[in-house]
Amino acid sequence: MATEVSWATERVIGAVAHDHDGCLEALSHLAKGVSHDLNNTLQGIGIGMELVYGCLEKDSAASGYLSLMSSATDRLRNMSERLREFNQFLEYRPTECSLTSIVDQALARVVIAGYEIKHIEKDRIDDYGHVFGDPLQLSAGLSALICNALEASPSSVTVSAKQENFDSLQVAKQGAAVSIRIADQGPGIEEKHIDNIFDPFFSTKEKGRGLGLPLARAVVLKNNGLIRLRTGQRGSEFSLFLPIHPTKPHEA
Repeated sequence: MATEVSWATERVIGAVAHDHDGCLEALSHLAKGVSHDLNNTLQGIGIGMELVYGCLEKDSAASGYLSLMSSATDRLRNMSERLREFNQFLEYRPTECSLTSIVDQALARVVIAGYEIKHIEKDRIDDYGHVFGDPLQLSAGLSALICNALEASPSSVTVSAKQENFDSLQVAKQGAAVSIRIADQGPGIEEKHIDNIFDPFFSTKEKGRGLGLPLARAVVLKNNGLIRLRTGQRGSEFSLFLPIHPTKPHEA
Protein backbone atom coordinates (compact mmCIF):
# COMPACT_ATOMS: atom_id res chain seq x y z
CA MET A 1 0.00 0.00 0.00
CA ALA A 2 1.42 3.39 -1.07
CA THR A 3 2.44 5.76 1.67
CA GLU A 4 0.94 9.25 1.57
CA VAL A 5 3.72 11.75 0.94
CA SER A 6 3.81 14.94 2.97
CA TRP A 7 4.93 17.83 0.74
CA ALA A 8 6.74 20.84 2.15
CA THR A 9 5.77 23.06 -0.80
CA GLU A 10 2.97 22.99 -3.36
CA ARG A 11 2.59 25.48 -6.20
CA VAL A 12 0.26 25.68 -9.22
CA ILE A 13 1.77 27.28 -12.33
CA GLY A 14 -0.66 28.92 -14.74
CA ALA A 15 -3.45 29.61 -12.26
CA VAL A 16 -3.37 33.40 -12.58
CA ALA A 17 -3.54 35.69 -15.58
CA HIS A 18 0.07 36.92 -15.56
CA ASP A 19 1.31 33.35 -15.98
CA HIS A 20 -0.12 33.36 -19.53
CA ASP A 21 2.39 35.76 -20.99
CA GLY A 22 3.24 34.46 -24.44
CA CYS A 23 6.43 33.00 -22.98
CA LEU A 24 6.69 30.25 -25.60
CA GLU A 25 6.80 32.74 -28.47
CA ALA A 26 9.28 34.97 -26.64
CA LEU A 27 11.56 32.04 -25.83
CA SER A 28 11.32 30.76 -29.41
CA HIS A 29 12.44 34.06 -30.93
CA LEU A 30 15.25 34.42 -28.39
CA ALA A 31 16.38 30.83 -28.93
CA LYS A 32 16.47 31.22 -32.70
CA GLY A 33 18.99 34.06 -32.54
CA VAL A 34 21.14 32.51 -29.83
CA SER A 35 21.22 29.11 -31.53
CA HIS A 36 22.22 30.62 -34.88
CA ASP A 37 25.11 32.62 -33.40
CA LEU A 38 26.21 29.69 -31.25
CA ASN A 39 26.31 27.29 -34.20
CA ASN A 40 28.39 29.71 -36.28
CA THR A 41 30.87 30.16 -33.42
CA LEU A 42 31.10 26.41 -32.77
CA GLN A 43 31.72 25.72 -36.44
CA GLY A 44 34.72 28.06 -36.41
CA ILE A 45 36.06 26.54 -33.19
CA GLY A 46 35.64 23.02 -34.57
CA ILE A 47 37.59 23.80 -37.74
CA GLY A 48 40.38 25.40 -35.71
CA MET A 49 40.60 22.43 -33.33
CA GLU A 50 40.83 19.98 -36.24
CA LEU A 51 43.70 21.96 -37.79
CA VAL A 52 45.59 22.11 -34.49
CA TYR A 53 44.95 18.43 -33.76
CA GLY A 54 46.42 17.48 -37.14
CA CYS A 55 49.71 19.16 -36.16
CA LEU A 56 50.08 17.27 -32.87
CA GLU A 57 51.25 13.84 -31.87
CA LYS A 58 48.45 11.62 -30.65
CA ASP A 59 49.78 11.07 -27.14
CA SER A 60 50.90 14.64 -26.50
CA ALA A 61 49.58 16.61 -23.55
CA ALA A 62 48.12 19.17 -25.95
CA SER A 63 46.02 16.43 -27.57
CA GLY A 64 44.49 15.72 -24.17
CA TYR A 65 43.64 19.38 -23.73
CA LEU A 66 41.96 19.39 -27.14
CA SER A 67 39.86 16.41 -26.07
CA LEU A 68 38.63 18.41 -23.08
CA MET A 69 37.79 21.30 -25.39
CA SER A 70 35.96 18.91 -27.68
CA SER A 71 33.81 17.66 -24.80
CA ALA A 72 32.96 21.24 -23.87
CA THR A 73 31.95 22.11 -27.43
CA ASP A 74 29.80 18.95 -27.59
CA ARG A 75 27.90 20.26 -24.56
CA LEU A 76 27.40 23.58 -26.31
CA ARG A 77 26.14 21.82 -29.43
CA ASN A 78 23.67 19.92 -27.26
CA MET A 79 22.51 23.21 -25.75
CA SER A 80 22.11 24.65 -29.24
CA GLU A 81 19.93 21.70 -30.22
CA ARG A 82 17.77 22.26 -27.14
CA LEU A 83 17.42 25.92 -28.08
CA ARG A 84 16.41 24.99 -31.61
CA GLU A 85 13.59 22.87 -30.18
CA PHE A 86 11.83 26.04 -29.09
CA ASN A 87 11.50 27.10 -32.74
CA GLN A 88 9.28 24.09 -33.47
CA PHE A 89 6.59 25.46 -31.20
CA LEU A 90 5.71 28.78 -32.79
CA GLU A 91 2.90 27.07 -34.71
CA TYR A 92 0.25 25.59 -32.42
CA ARG A 93 -1.58 22.59 -33.94
CA PRO A 94 -4.01 21.21 -31.37
CA THR A 95 -5.82 17.94 -31.92
CA GLU A 96 -7.17 15.00 -29.97
CA CYS A 97 -4.02 13.02 -29.27
CA SER A 98 -3.27 9.69 -27.62
CA LEU A 99 -1.83 9.94 -24.12
CA THR A 100 0.13 6.73 -24.63
CA SER A 101 1.63 8.10 -27.84
CA ILE A 102 2.66 11.37 -26.14
CA VAL A 103 4.42 9.50 -23.33
CA ASP A 104 6.15 7.11 -25.76
CA GLN A 105 7.37 10.02 -27.91
CA ALA A 106 8.58 11.81 -24.78
CA LEU A 107 10.59 8.77 -23.69
CA ALA A 108 12.09 8.49 -27.17
CA ARG A 109 13.25 12.11 -26.84
CA VAL A 110 14.75 11.29 -23.44
CA VAL A 111 16.81 8.46 -24.96
CA ILE A 112 17.98 10.68 -27.83
CA ALA A 113 19.10 13.23 -25.23
CA GLY A 114 21.41 10.56 -23.78
CA TYR A 115 19.48 9.45 -20.69
CA GLU A 116 18.78 5.88 -19.63
CA ILE A 117 15.11 5.04 -19.10
CA LYS A 118 15.42 1.56 -17.60
CA HIS A 119 14.55 2.90 -14.13
CA ILE A 120 11.45 4.78 -15.29
CA GLU A 121 8.21 3.19 -14.09
CA LYS A 122 5.05 3.83 -16.12
CA ASP A 123 1.81 3.56 -14.16
CA ARG A 124 -1.73 3.62 -15.61
CA ILE A 125 -0.72 5.52 -18.74
CA ASP A 126 -2.75 3.17 -20.94
CA ASP A 127 -5.90 3.62 -18.80
CA TYR A 128 -6.66 7.00 -20.37
CA GLY A 129 -7.38 7.54 -24.04
CA HIS A 130 -6.57 11.08 -25.06
CA VAL A 131 -5.96 14.71 -24.23
CA PHE A 132 -6.46 17.77 -26.41
CA GLY A 133 -3.37 19.68 -27.47
CA ASP A 134 -0.40 19.80 -29.82
CA PRO A 135 1.27 16.37 -29.64
CA LEU A 136 4.70 17.65 -30.72
CA GLN A 137 4.71 20.34 -28.06
CA LEU A 138 3.33 18.09 -25.33
CA SER A 139 5.85 15.30 -25.92
CA ALA A 140 8.71 17.82 -25.82
CA GLY A 141 7.46 19.43 -22.61
CA LEU A 142 6.95 16.05 -20.96
CA SER A 143 10.41 14.83 -21.99
CA ALA A 144 11.95 17.95 -20.43
CA LEU A 145 10.30 17.12 -17.10
CA ILE A 146 11.37 13.46 -17.30
CA CYS A 147 14.98 14.51 -17.98
CA ASN A 148 14.80 16.87 -15.03
CA ALA A 149 13.54 14.04 -12.80
CA LEU A 150 16.27 11.67 -13.99
CA GLU A 151 18.91 14.25 -13.13
CA ALA A 152 17.47 14.44 -9.61
CA SER A 153 17.21 10.67 -9.08
CA PRO A 154 18.54 8.52 -11.96
CA SER A 155 17.51 5.25 -10.30
CA SER A 156 13.86 6.00 -9.54
CA VAL A 157 11.38 8.01 -11.61
CA THR A 158 7.66 7.34 -11.99
CA VAL A 159 5.44 8.58 -14.82
CA SER A 160 1.74 8.04 -14.09
CA ALA A 161 -1.67 9.33 -15.18
CA LYS A 162 -4.93 10.10 -13.41
CA GLN A 163 -8.40 11.39 -14.33
CA GLU A 164 -8.83 14.84 -12.79
CA ASN A 165 -10.81 18.07 -12.93
CA PHE A 166 -9.17 21.47 -13.08
CA ASP A 167 -11.30 22.70 -10.19
CA SER A 168 -9.58 20.16 -7.92
CA LEU A 169 -6.65 22.60 -7.98
CA GLN A 170 -8.89 25.30 -6.54
CA VAL A 171 -8.38 27.56 -9.55
CA ALA A 172 -10.86 29.39 -11.75
CA LYS A 173 -10.27 27.04 -14.70
CA GLN A 174 -12.87 24.27 -15.00
CA GLY A 175 -13.41 21.12 -17.03
CA ALA A 176 -12.24 17.53 -17.31
CA ALA A 177 -8.51 16.88 -17.42
CA VAL A 178 -5.91 14.17 -17.29
CA SER A 179 -2.88 14.72 -15.07
CA ILE A 180 0.48 13.26 -16.02
CA ARG A 181 2.63 12.96 -12.90
CA ILE A 182 6.43 12.82 -13.02
CA ALA A 183 7.84 11.94 -9.59
CA ASP A 184 11.42 11.55 -8.45
CA GLN A 185 13.12 10.65 -5.18
CA GLY A 186 15.77 13.33 -5.31
CA PRO A 187 16.64 15.94 -2.66
CA GLY A 188 13.71 18.20 -3.51
CA ILE A 189 13.77 21.89 -4.42
CA GLU A 190 14.73 24.49 -1.85
CA GLU A 191 12.00 27.01 -1.05
CA LYS A 192 14.25 29.92 -2.06
CA HIS A 193 14.52 28.53 -5.60
CA ILE A 194 10.82 27.79 -6.24
CA ASP A 195 10.05 31.16 -7.84
CA ASN A 196 13.04 30.90 -10.22
CA ILE A 197 13.12 27.33 -11.49
CA PHE A 198 10.93 28.12 -14.51
CA ASP A 199 13.10 31.08 -15.54
CA PRO A 200 15.22 30.49 -18.67
CA PHE A 201 18.86 29.55 -17.94
CA PHE A 202 18.29 29.28 -14.17
CA SER A 203 19.57 25.99 -12.74
CA THR A 204 20.66 24.69 -9.36
CA LYS A 205 22.53 21.77 -10.98
CA GLU A 206 26.26 21.96 -11.66
CA LYS A 207 25.81 20.93 -15.30
CA GLY A 208 22.25 22.22 -15.69
CA ARG A 209 21.38 24.40 -18.71
CA GLY A 210 18.20 25.90 -17.28
CA LEU A 211 16.14 25.16 -20.40
CA GLY A 212 14.02 22.12 -19.52
CA LEU A 213 11.58 23.58 -16.97
CA PRO A 214 11.00 26.84 -18.91
CA LEU A 215 10.22 24.72 -21.98
CA ALA A 216 7.80 22.54 -20.01
CA ARG A 217 6.06 25.56 -18.50
CA ALA A 218 5.72 27.33 -21.85
CA VAL A 219 4.36 24.22 -23.58
CA VAL A 220 1.78 23.41 -20.92
CA LEU A 221 0.45 26.97 -20.78
CA LYS A 222 0.35 27.13 -24.59
CA ASN A 223 -1.78 23.98 -24.53
CA ASN A 224 -4.26 25.43 -22.01
CA GLY A 225 -3.04 23.31 -19.13
CA LEU A 226 -1.56 23.84 -15.69
CA ILE A 227 1.46 22.51 -13.81
CA ARG A 228 1.32 21.55 -10.16
CA LEU A 229 4.67 21.34 -8.39
CA ARG A 230 5.05 19.50 -5.12
CA THR A 231 8.40 19.14 -3.44
CA GLY A 232 9.95 18.14 -0.14
CA GLN A 233 12.88 16.25 1.35
CA ARG A 234 11.75 12.98 -0.24
CA GLY A 235 11.66 14.26 -3.79
CA SER A 236 9.64 16.34 -6.23
CA GLU A 237 6.51 15.79 -8.27
CA PHE A 238 5.50 17.73 -11.37
CA SER A 239 1.93 17.12 -12.55
CA LEU A 240 0.77 18.32 -15.98
CA PHE A 241 -2.99 18.96 -16.01
CA LEU A 242 -4.12 18.79 -19.64
CA PRO A 243 -7.64 19.28 -21.02
CA ILE A 244 -9.52 16.35 -22.50
CA HIS A 245 -11.74 18.61 -24.62
CA PRO A 246 -11.01 21.80 -26.57
CA THR A 247 -10.82 24.86 -24.32
CA LYS A 248 -10.51 28.58 -24.84
CA PRO A 249 -6.84 29.45 -25.43
CA HIS A 250 -4.94 31.45 -22.84
CA GLU A 251 -4.42 35.07 -23.71
CA ALA A 252 -0.86 35.70 -24.87
